[in-house]
Amino acid sequence: MNSRVRSFVAGLALASALLGSAPYAAAQQEITVERIFNTSDFRTRGLPAVQWMADGRRYTFVETNREAGATDLVAEDARTGERTRLVEGARLVPAGVSAPIGIEGYEWSADQTKLLIYTNSQPVWRQNTKGIYYVYELATGRLTPVSTAEGWQQFAKLSPSGDHVGFVRNNNIFVKDIVSGVETQLTRDGSDKVINGTFDWVYEEELGLRDGWRWSPDGRRIAFWQLNQADLKPFYMIDDLATPYAELIPLPYPKAGEPNSQVRIGTIEMSSGGITWMDTGENPDIYLARMEWAASPGELVIQRMNRHQNRIEVMLANAATGASRVLFAEEDSAWVDVDNDLTWIRGGRQFLWSSERDGYKHLYLYNRNGRVARQLTRGAWDVVTMDAVDEKGGWLYFTATEQGATQKQLYRVRLNGGRAQRVSREPGTHRIVMSPTADFYIDTYSRANTPPMTRLHAVDGAEVRTLVENHAVAERLIAAGSREPEFFAFRTADGAELNGWMIKPADFDASRKYPVLMYVYGGPGSQTVTDAWGGNRYLWHQALAQKG
Repeated sequence: MNSRVRSFVAGLALASALLGSAPYAAAQQEITVERIFNTSDFRTRGLPAVQWMADGRRYTFVETNREAGATDLVAEDARTGERTRLVEGARLVPAGVSAPIGIEGYEWSADQTKLLIYTNSQPVWRQNTKGIYYVYELATGRLTPVSTAEGWQQFAKLSPSGDHVGFVRNNNIFVKDIVSGVETQLTRDGSDKVINGTFDWVYEEELGLRDGWRWSPDGRRIAFWQLNQADLKPFYMIDDLATPYAELIPLPYPKAGEPNSQVRIGTIEMSSGGITWMDTGENPDIYLARMEWAASPGELVIQRMNRHQNRIEVMLANAATGASRVLFAEEDSAWVDVDNDLTWIRGGRQFLWSSERDGYKHLYLYNRNGRVARQLTRGAWDVVTMDAVDEKGGWLYFTATEQGATQKQLYRVRLNGGRAQRVSREPGTHRIVMSPTADFYIDTYSRANTPPMTRLHAVDGAEVRTLVENHAVAERLIAAGSREPEFFAFRTADGAELNGWMIKPADFDASRKYPVLMYVYGGPGSQTVTDAWGGNRYLWHQALAQKG
């Protein structure tokens, strides 16, 4: 079945129960709203967000140190579990401040001698994408603010050499020389109307874009988006919590048929500060949906999308002159999705690309000139994520639904072609974090009625060790009479096959009629019928089935 149809309407869940039925588990402790939300009975544990280190043998994560009132950065040996505290959070005290900063996010320098630390974050639209950044030197313990000027900083990134850090402030792009401490403003037209290095509401909502600038591989240029929303009319929201009177909040927002923000992509030469604008065509009513450096300091790869969002053109642009050319296009009568799967390999001579051109999302290998070298995956199923490329071994690792739309399994396929091989083993859902050397992967595995567990595996699928388990929660579910959901499929009047699951009461009688609660999310890109742990909502469905 076409993946677009499935992702749009595949979320159908049924929880049914007999009203007034006799208690079937008098000796058991049932699943209740109180137990779900007011106790830790069903609270699952998980692995903190991890970043693999460059050697592929260790990963790092942030750990709360309650005794010190701080956050530490910890490294753990993947195979042995041996831990090393790399950054003692209590020492992260800026000059003139008495309390340490908390680590909310971090980025390693290429040589892993410095950390760019993100803290005191604030919301912008849906996510906390503005805050304060510091550079921390591991050898000396020195903590330096990226900037002391007024205003929040956004999307700070270390240069490839690690001696500069760039960031966005007040819709302009700045660069700080870490050695000299000199801060340089690179764009000067940022305002409420002109946005440099980040995005308006439409680009976040429709295209998932927030961070709008990139260092070149050699650090000599910066590429960035610029949006001009001067033609957008305001949509007024009401802040009813404002005191003493409600306030109107104007939001530049293009309704259907109204102009979008005008968008262009430029490159800034670090030595001169000069800006070169890329040639993305004469039609202003477009989206520049993706942009990255094309595995080269001299070229950008840009994805240009039409307003109807049913055609994407992949372009190469010269970073110095702005000249561009279209490599190839993806087009559909209805809609074309945009994603982040474009991945350069083999020194930039080839790249990987995902497409739904045959009705399912599959992976393709392209030459740099835009010609297809080969289709790597095929079949009546979808690739969900591209997880890693092992160029040395010649493998591409990906997660797919080959076992059914409710399943997500890890596979690998040869870059030179061949049949895909399944790597993960248990039925259910596997969420993968592969090491950069493709020697190990972290697998968070669950099923609909099985709480998640996180394990480390060798690249061939062999289990190395368990990192996090939730056996106690699983045992409480059994004791509480949790019922396995029954998965089923049905066809709609127009012939589309949809998936669903149903929870029946323990004393279900097929000859009787039951009230039904139907749960469905109709929005695109959010599949709700999966053989995966559903958290509190799933437990609530179980409680309803038990209560009747």
